[in-house]
Amino acid sequence: MSKRKDPKSLDFFSIGRSYYYNNQFVEADSAFSKLISMQPEMTVGYIWEANTKAQMDPESEQGLANLL
Repeated sequence: MSKRKDPKSLDFFSIGRSYYYNNQFVEADSAFSKLISMQPEMTVGYIWEANTKAQMDPESEQGLANLL
């Protein structure tokens, strides 16, 4: 991300998925949040953020996925 002067929404989607699949859920959540702020009409950001929050709280004890 530091190599590109102005990261695009696709960059945040890609890095978010990379973090997600490496079990770095806090970082993935940040990337998907940025994607949502850049492209609020794209549902894919909300879906991936919800999946990430579900992984962060698998028993739904904190209700992270419900906070979207």
